[in-house]
Amino acid sequence: MTRSLPHFVGIGAQKSGTTWTWTQLRRHPDLWLPDRKELNYFYSGRPEAWYREQFTAAPPRRLCGEVSPNYFSQDGVAERMHALLPHAKLFCILREPGARAYSQWKMARSLGNIPGDVSFIEAFRANLRHMADQGDYAARIAEFAAFYPPDRMLVTFHDDLEADPAGFLSELLAWLEVDVIYDESKLDERVAASREPSLVPDEHRDEVDAYFAPTVRRLEDLTGRDLSHWSS
Repeated sequence: MTRSLPHFVGIGAQKSGTTWTWTQLRRHPDLWLPDRKELNYFYSGRPEAWYREQFTAAPPRRLCGEVSPNYFSQDGVAERMHALLPHAKLFCILREPGARAYSQWKMARSLGNIPGDVSFIEAFRANLRHMADQGDYAARIAEFAAFYPPDRMLVTFHDDLEADPAGFLSELLAWLEVDVIYDESKLDERVAASREPSLVPDEHRDEVDAYFAPTVRRLEDLTGRDLSHWSS
């Protein structure tokens, strides 16, 4: 792969710790990521020359990468990405889907993308901003797995990032095949963290859990991970 294209891509999921991860990766001396976090190239319609230009400032011998969490929720991205980056490594961070949807709802309201008088459950039932669809992790992984083999895809979890940031980052760096080095004093930063707890209201928890139960079971089968704690 030429130096003007990324060696790795963080593909999602939205509201799952991708900004924190992007910030940490940018600090690594062997990696280089553009100043702009979300390039969103593979569904933007921009020309390939524009995408290549985003990486021309990278110093020699550094691995280039980018993080665009919306890739995980856009149809057709996997095929277009593979056509340009067939040898890239992809990683995703998955968060309990109800909490992820709730966090997205709060962000969308603050940005004016969802009217302020629309409740969480109203937005969820209407699938506004693809809130519900984005939690179908098993289907999204399958789309990328159709083009990228297992050794080119790393599935990680927001639970691990929250519980052990050092361990989470160490796993990712080792998978990228660079030295596992980081600034411990920076690991507890909560970049772009919400000031409110991202919890589904109790009166709607059963409905949201039931909606996501099938995809969570498929995800458990795909990853071998026990995710029973995602339903409470």
